[in-house]
Amino acid sequence: LQHAHSLADAQRIIEGATVFVSDILVVADGKTGQARVFEKSPARTAFYDVSESAALANELTTPVFADDLVNRSRIADSTTHQRLTRARELLNGLHQRVTPEGLAGLLRDKSGLGGKPLGWGNRNAIDGLIACHSVIIDVTSGQMWVAGWPNAEGAFVGTDVLATLEELARNRERADTNFVASASPPVIGPDNILVDGTWPRILAAREAADRAVAALKRRDPSVALEESQRVIANNPAFYLGHELKGRALFARGDKAAAKLELQKALAADPPYTSRRDDIEELINQCDVH
Repeated sequence: LQHAHSLADAQRIIEGATVFVSDILVVADGKTGQARVFEKSPARTAFYDVSESAALANELTTPVFADDLVNRSRIADSTTHQRLTRARELLNGLHQRVTPEGLAGLLRDKSGLGGKPLGWGNRNAIDGLIACHSVIIDVTSGQMWVAGWPNAEGAFVGTDVLATLEELARNRERADTNFVASASPPVIGPDNILVDGTWPRILAAREAADRAVAALKRRDPSVALEESQRVIANNPAFYLGHELKGRALFARGDKAAAKLELQKALAADPPYTSRRDDIEELINQCDVH
């Protein structure tokens, strides 16, 4: 695609390319303000033009792929549709006032549909605290902002890519080959969870969850119960602490208390159909006498 000079060029290259898995590509033309989304599988290619805005996740949305069984399964069983719908909600709220800072907030959104609290680390959220890269690009101005560690939480550092390339082209003999022009704004500050004391609590909850899981595996429900309480204390809106507490209580034979905790877990929107099915099955077992 580096050889494309227009959306038509890009489309020709994409349609002629061989892929081994399904891909979604967004091509934007900073000169015209046009953007096109391509959905491509090893056998088919579809596309649509962006009108005002578009949100994408891990699902193919064009009619061409409506009968694709893998895609339908992905939508039904994974977290893609929740994230896509939430992104659409947030984009609607940014209508006519999109800024780099606003998009950083979207990429860091940890809530469910309608703003429902999900705790920290829920894969149903746009920001499930697992991103290995998070980038904002203004194709028209040629500026981009890249988040620092951890995940999407660190400060986004801005670079004016076009200005950098133009300056280096004008001064080809320039000794300072590390010249980089700053974007505007040059930095978008870190997420609040890094500055308000939340991040250590998230890490503590993760470590306690790992210990609870290990305790359940070695059939030590007392330790699992104790550690699950730590998960809940540090990440109260997250489903996992309640699920682990329910499993620990179930292992101890306290099915009535286990059912209450498992129902709390289910109400907190655990990700993936398989996870929800497992919790529901355990709830049903709590009713067996």
